[in-house]
Amino acid sequence: MKSLTVVSLVSLAAAVALSASAQTYTYDKLGRVTNVSQGTANTVYFYDGTENRTGTQTVTNGATTMTAPATTRVIPVTTPAANLRTLANSAGYDGTSAVTIQFVVPQGVNVIGYAGGRGIETGTWPANATISLVVYGNVYGGGGNGGNGGGDNTAIGGMQGLSPTGGTAGGDAFYAQAPITVTIAAGGSIKGGGGGGGGGNYAGGGSTMYAGSGGGGGFPNGQGGLGGFGYNAANGNPGANGSLSGGGAGGTSSGPPGGAGGNGGLPGGVVAPNPGAAGYAVRKNGYTVTVTNNGTVAGTVG
Repeated sequence: MKSLTVVSLVSLAAAVALSASAQTYTYDKLGRVTNVSQGTANTVYFYDGTENRTGTQTVTNGATTMTAPATTRVIPVTTPAANLRTLANSAGYDGTSAVTIQFVVPQGVNVIGYAGGRGIETGTWPANATISLVVYGNVYGGGGNGGNGGGDNTAIGGMQGLSPTGGTAGGDAFYAQAPITVTIAAGGSIKGGGGGGGGGNYAGGGSTMYAGSGGGGGFPNGQGGLGGFGYNAANGNPGANGSLSGGGAGGTSSGPPGGAGGNGGLPGGVVAPNPGAAGYAVRKNGYTVTVTNNGTVAGTVG
């Protein structure tokens, strides 16, 4: 009986040793398990860009070396005027490997282009890269600037008319330079920058020149234009800056008013000449761009 007990313990120890030796673990530099091999079975573990495990997949090696499928990386987008390729490079992408990356604008985050600029652009990618964008927050093109009001050209002297300037165009919220899938989640939004309002012209005659006022800046951050100089009359007033609430109002004075800046995805107001055009919500540039909208889109998609 004693001999039988010893044999049983030895057999159990051998079985445990065999089981342990049959499993091979692979770890990454952060100490996370990335691969477990046991016999012909291989289990691969996937992680996102914030170090959370996103899934596993078990495959069979057979007689050949297994090549793991491309891991989907998740990279947050939180900076203004973001370039997705630049963000990927900063996260360690080598620029040539097959890769699947999902970029995410988190809830409560506004990604805004500089005045008249793009909110997000893809940058250029190799053909073996698969990229997508999910917007839980907001992506806005930069607002166009308001034009300056017309009035007296003080650099010349005397009553010499100086024409107003037009509003500038709003920026695109999203600008594609590669194929991509874009999803606007419920509560998220993509809005083109509003066009800037044109500056008001001057008016009057004889010995009096009434100055035009400046156009308003487009949503969300366009700058208001300056008012013109009057001659024997008041100067024009500047237009208001655009904001997250909408385009800025055109300036008013005794002369012609400036045009209002456009709201998201809209051109500047037509009360003054030459309003700025609106930016696109999504500018595809001929690339395959699939857009799924479960939130809000303001502006052209195309």
